[in-house]
Amino acid sequence: MQPKIRQRILDHAEKHYSDRYNRIDIRFRGKFCYIDAYSEPFVPPDYNSELFEGKSREERIAQLRNVPTHLCRLRYFGDEENWR
Repeated sequence: MQPKIRQRILDHAEKHYSDRYNRIDIRFRGKFCYIDAYSEPFVPPDYNSELFEGKSREERIAQLRNVPTHLCRLRYFGDEENWR
């Protein structure tokens, strides 16, 4: 059932939110499904590397690209159509 649910989530995200994220991560743990989104971070042009351990602007962007936005956790209630 997980591949089917994963595809439903990805199809919905593509249809309604494709301009808001770079990728979606879907994980299943027991009766829960966790959905995270990754988007292109905004780092201002006048970025001050001294504030972030001397990392360059490019390094900071690369780091932030790997920080997810936790969208939700769905719980399975025994029916493929009944997630909350």
